[in-house]
Amino acid sequence: WAPMPRLTGHCRSLTSSTVPFIVTSVLGSYFGTTTLFSFSFCPANAGAAARTKKIIRITAGQAFMDGKYSDAQGLFERSLRESADATWRPQALLGVAACLTASGKNSEAIQKYQDFLQRFATDPGSLAARSALAHLYELQNQPAQALNLYKEITQTAQSSSYALEAAVKLQNLVALHPELLQQPKVEMPAASGANVTPPATVGK
Repeated sequence: WAPMPRLTGHCRSLTSSTVPFIVTSVLGSYFGTTTLFSFSFCPANAGAAARTKKIIRITAGQAFMDGKYSDAQGLFERSLRESADATWRPQALLGVAACLTASGKNSEAIQKYQDFLQRFATDPGSLAARSALAHLYELQNQPAQALNLYKEITQTAQSSSYALEAAVKLQNLVALHPELLQQPKVEMPAASGANVTPPATVGK
């Protein structure tokens, strides 16, 4: 599955009201009309089981878009249990994590994102999962864990919009938690193009 596009101008502050935007960014256009129609297509000779799986995926996406996160989560979990499609399982697990995040169940969502990164480390969605997990660590007042993920994103995906956002978040995080500078060699990548003023305490 293709990497999911970013939404611009979201998550300017880490409040509970921004969480759904974080979640939408993680899942990207997966719930878009085009993708839903592509999921809904089944060959004429497809069996009933295959058609049922497609319907579950579509229904899960629509439930999420409608804000019915509990219903969507149940459908994603069902699909995760029943689907043998290796290309779909990472998306289903991300869907579960996204529903938990949108429902405010941050601790459970963190566990799901961690599970995703352990099982699907090379999946194209791993970058989005790392970004969402870092946001959740900030919400859970775990700045050191968030810092490590932001650093990882800036170092492994330097040309992506995720890396630019991570660089901004990293600078802002250190401004809020200067004690993080006491950790061994915390490097501050430049956030080119972003209107961010680095904290005065950050130096060489």
